[in-house]
Amino acid sequence: EYNTQISELQTQKEILEVDIADNQVALEEAQVQEEEQYEAMKLRIQYSYESGDVGYMDTVFTSSSVTDIVNESEYFEQMYNYDAQMLDDLIAIKTTVANKQLELETDLAAVEKIEASLNDNKEALEVLIAGKEAQVNNYAASIEDYEDQVAELDAAMAELDDEIAAAEAAYAAANSGSSGSANIDVVVTNGTFQW
Repeated sequence: EYNTQISELQTQKEILEVDIADNQVALEEAQVQEEEQYEAMKLRIQYSYESGDVGYMDTVFTSSSVTDIVNESEYFEQMYNYDAQMLDDLIAIKTTVANKQLELETDLAAVEKIEASLNDNKEALEVLIAGKEAQVNNYAASIEDYEDQVAELDAAMAELDDEIAAAEAAYAAANSGSSGSANIDVVVTNGTFQW
């Protein structure tokens, strides 16, 4: 179970690492776009300041014809739309950068959490393995003790077998010598044996 969890966590970690790599690339691209957009905005603001853009009302009062007023108003509207679009683009890019940074931080935190879980599981697995190895060693020692006891019992049994064999041989020798020399008559009286 620990190995399965470790394998799943490693898979999750690898997926997150791929996401992190993708987010880092996207973040770098967004930061480059943000810098380019910011530089373009600075240039536009500098141009407006240096060229002394006149206001809409100034144009209306200084124009010689209605056509000039219409043209100037369209020009101001286009410039305003362009400036507003540049500002919107800058805000969107800044938002993208912030989102990518947040995703990156979230993924990095998740990887750290997974690594902590991996380490915990690996440590638990090592403790479990050490415990099982200690049990195996205890069983091996017990087996050796039992084998020693069995060997001792086998030796004692062999001694007893030798003693029994010696006793049987002595008994057989004692019976064989007395049975040939002595005749015993058995007389039956009243159903009982008498010597």
